[in-house]
Amino acid sequence: MSDICPNCSKERCMLSRHWNSSKCEYPEMSERQRDVVTGVLMSDGHINRRKNRLPRLKVVTINREYLEYLDDIFDVFSTSNISCYRTAQQSKDSTSLKRFEGSNYSDQYTWTSRSLPELKEWAKWYSSGTKVWPDDIELTPTVLKHLHAGDGSLHKENRVVTIYLSNEKDNKDKVNSYFKNANLPEPIWEEQKRRDGSISARIRWNKSESEELLEYMGEPVKGHEYKW
Repeated sequence: MSDICPNCSKERCMLSRHWNSSKCEYPEMSERQRDVVTGVLMSDGHINRRKNRLPRLKVVTINREYLEYLDDIFDVFSTSNISCYRTAQQSKDSTSLKRFEGSNYSDQYTWTSRSLPELKEWAKWYSSGTKVWPDDIELTPTVLKHLHAGDGSLHKENRVVTIYLSNEKDNKDKVNSYFKNANLPEPIWEEQKRRDGSISARIRWNKSESEELLEYMGEPVKGHEYKW
């Protein structure tokens, strides 16, 4: 399968190799694509940092339709390779944590972007050894939309938005500032002790505030319409 390089307009079988080894420079992502990278990385995304190679964005989820949506968004920056990452049985067999006992499991799928120098910017989120959201995230509608799609929920009856963010539980002021700077209502924080002793964290809003957030985010993303 070949693609058309947006810079030289020539058909190429391996665009990443073409950009890396020729005088044709890597194209830059659009503002929307950059916002999607940020929102995805705040939730289910991961930057694959390989030694001596350019980073890639990788997403693993049970929602194949959402990955197909990402494939469309990233266009030439996507590998267009959505594959089964782990079957439901493999997920069950690989889980040893007590908090997942009795859970239902589904097949998981994976999507990756091409290797891109521009993704080095997001690879810095891992400079401490684990993924940490930076202080200067601008919570645009697209960023918040993809964070909500990955780690958010909407209560069907009272229409309350909740976002799960246990990895950021010690960074309340920073997270609150994202919403304050976007002129959005600041969230209520809730923490809960899991059966294995670890702490989970989530943020939520009341009904009217939730409606404000949903209106700000705009149209739902494919595969996650039920969260709107």
